[in-house]
Amino acid sequence: MHEALVDILDRMAMVCGMAVPDRGPRELRLAARRLISPLTYVRANALIALNSRPSQAKSILQSTVLFSANQRQALAACVALKSIDSTAAGILMQRLAATQKLQQAEHRKLFRHALRELVGPQHYLREAYEALKRLERKPESFRAISQFNHAVDVLMLLNEPADPSLCEAAMLVRHVGGENLSIIRNTLAESPEIPEEHICQVRLAAGEWLVHSGERDSTLALMLNALQHPNPAVQLTAIYSLQKLNDDRAIEPLAALALKSSCAVNRDAAALATRLAIRPPDGFTLLRSSHKHDSSPTHLVRLHAPEESGESDANLTRDNEQTTNGF
Repeated sequence: MHEALVDILDRMAMVCGMAVPDRGPRELRLAARRLISPLTYVRANALIALNSRPSQAKSILQSTVLFSANQRQALAACVALKSIDSTAAGILMQRLAATQKLQQAEHRKLFRHALRELVGPQHYLREAYEALKRLERKPESFRAISQFNHAVDVLMLLNEPADPSLCEAAMLVRHVGGENLSIIRNTLAESPEIPEEHICQVRLAAGEWLVHSGERDSTLALMLNALQHPNPAVQLTAIYSLQKLNDDRAIEPLAALALKSSCAVNRDAAALATRLAIRPPDGFTLLRSSHKHDSSPTHLVRLHAPEESGESDANLTRDNEQTTNGF
């Protein structure tokens, strides 16, 4: 119905002497729309129709990717374009990803699938390294900051494990002159008053990627190392990342930093150390053995009761008998 209406309007425009774009055959336009059909056989037939006339289908799929208001439709068209022109599909996918807020994308799973199939994580890893090299030469480059942040956003969407050497270099990226700690605090707090691009956003992106990757031990070690850096901007970003990590092993190093009166971020360190010290403990913390060297899983109380009450009663009776015999 939609394609028939488009054809009628095009004919009316031609009668009125107006320029009409070449939209391609109606059946191919309809096939492009059917790529997001809930029925598998409809999608399969649509792909067969598009691949049967690749030269005409290419322009239709490209137009769909570039101009469709339906994100799912654009992604499906981009994936379908791969079998006709993989290079064009990869370029369009990169362009599509660059114009979206990936962490709030409506179809995150489809976005992840399309990015992994058409572009791949290695491309964005290279983008991040190139941006970091550019920042080492020109730390105030807004383009390099934006490129690094976007690459890390994509890598997190793809659930790629954080690259420790890249993240460490990004955390320690230098800046010409001093840095305004108030701006950095606003940036870390995601204040709407932050500037469009700031060098601390590179450190912030690296810290978020480390926390997102789930490698708690390596992330903690890198952040504790950053706490010892002479640049307070690096220390402040490390404190923010430790807050996201929420690991009480950071309390002692944070407390040590808080005691340094000459440190510009000692109050930030003290606030986080206090927050970590008084946070509600999890179940394993509550049930852990009181002996400081005794933290293996075998010394944790079983968290779940037995499924059958008979087993529980039998165990309770056996424990009472052993206790009575012991006395």
